[in-house]
Amino acid sequence: MLEVDPIKRITISDIRHQPWFLPHLPSYLAVAPPDTAELANKATTVVYHLMVDNQLQTCGGYLRYEFEDMLEVTLPP
Repeated sequence: MLEVDPIKRITISDIRHQPWFLPHLPSYLAVAPPDTAELANKATTVVYHLMVDNQLQTCGGYLRYEFEDMLEVTLPP
């Protein structure tokens, strides 16, 4: 756990499976960690929508109407 090189360092998952970690384990530590792939996918979706919203607010003229057509939304004038 104290290894400086992150490639050689033990992971949290590996620590949870060590025999010295399991006895007398508090119930709050026994819960499996969240699925990082699912969290990353949700974060990517949020970032995408923030970027689209930002683009719609900053662009004007003909670009605004191209985005409107692409997203099939009606923007306020």
